Amino acid sequence: KSIVFSHNDPNIGNIIKKDSDGKLMMVDYENCGYNYRGFDIGFFFTLSRINLAHPEPPYLLVDYEKFTDEEDMKGWIRRYLFFFKYDWNRIDEEKALVDDEYLKEYIEKHEKLEDFEAEVEEILRESYVCAMLGQMFATVAVVNMDIKGLPYSKYEMNRASYKSYMEFKEKALAFPI
Repeated sequence: KSIVFSHNDPNIGNIIKKDSDGKLMMVDYENCGYNYRGFDIGFFFTLSRINLAHPEPPYLLVDYEKFTDEEDMKGWIRRYLFFFKYDWNRIDEEKALVDDEYLKEYIEKHEKLEDFEAEVEEILRESYVCAMLGQMFATVAVVNMDIKGLPYSKYEMNRASYKSYMEFKEKALAFPI
């Protein structure tokens, strides 16, 4: 159940809001394939911290505080899992996104809440491991890529990737095996 069809590039630039109904949708599917469900989630948490359009040197800004609160991450994962498991035609989508009590009551009608929460914890751990591995890959990729024309340096990108790798490694290793 951990392997899912994955976007594999869930950066904020690949999520757009439709004018017609205001719903969000993913674009840029060239990297799609099967992967751990934690990959897209961990990658999104990591990439959402980085602003590659910062107007001043080094032209990238990393907000290490963004998405680091574990409860915020669990809330996001709860919604991900909820919308993955339950029929969208039978739920109030607006309430499910903002009302924790609605979410809890709906889940309890269909399964044990503790089973659902155990799966949230499992996905959180997967997300930390995948974020950690993604940052390790990014560090190696930046060293090996030719970034002529980009306004930021390999050093700054590697520093940001390494710092995120160490943070997610610590969080991933904190879970019992």
